[in-house]
Amino acid sequence: KFEKQSSLFAMAAADTLLVNIWCHDIGRENASGKPLLKTIFQVILKIFNPKKTTLLFVIRDKTSKTPMDALVRDMRTDLESIWRSVTKPSKHAKASFDDFFTLQFTSLPHYEYAQTQFVEEANALYGRFADPNRRDTLCPVADGSNVPAAGLVVSLRETWNAVVNDKDLDLPAHKVMVATVRCEEIASGKLAFMSEGRELASLGASVAPDGAVAAPGLGLRLTAHAVIALRGYDDEAQYFDESVRDTKRDELR
Repeated sequence: KFEKQSSLFAMAAADTLLVNIWCHDIGRENASGKPLLKTIFQVILKIFNPKKTTLLFVIRDKTSKTPMDALVRDMRTDLESIWRSVTKPSKHAKASFDDFFTLQFTSLPHYEYAQTQFVEEANALYGRFADPNRRDTLCPVADGSNVPAAGLVVSLRETWNAVVNDKDLDLPAHKVMVATVRCEEIASGKLAFMSEGRELASLGASVAPDGAVAAPGLGLRLTAHAVIALRGYDDEAQYFDESVRDTKRDELR
């Protein structure tokens, strides 16, 4: 059960998912993970509104005996067959595999028999994740659907909860939830910082017990503190859902 949960979590959370498969297992029913992939495809359509994910199959221990084109052709055939056998919800009944997944393939030689070549090709694969300027880069594109770094923990936690509890969740609602939690935390932090500041305490002390203002310019100084807090909030919350961000800003103000 954990294998299925962790695989589903990885596919739901990742922009690009690496799937290791031994070269000699391609085409086999269980060894190549066909039952697991079928389960993952079926459940992800049920409990998520899937974004398009890149599936990068890394063919391990490949030798020169079998052409890469032949391996890729066999794997594509298997994946399309798995997709056709998946029970899909009505809203995705006519969806094709390519609507949800971009397929890419690469290979690595045997580590023990071709260690130098393995290290070189592994480093080249790493470079595709590290350099966004490469033509074959695998770095994610900022398209508005990305979760801000400050909300990543909340996003992953709720994704895992959805997987474990198998409850319905779509990405727009998920995005709003992440924004709500983080913007509340940011607003609370700014309010607490402003309230606990020494200068604000001294301003409070300048007000007479009967409510009369003893120090001139108190209103302007309080306004300045509020502006600083709001600017700090804007800086930290700028990448989250706009409607949630603005609502929490109004509450802070």
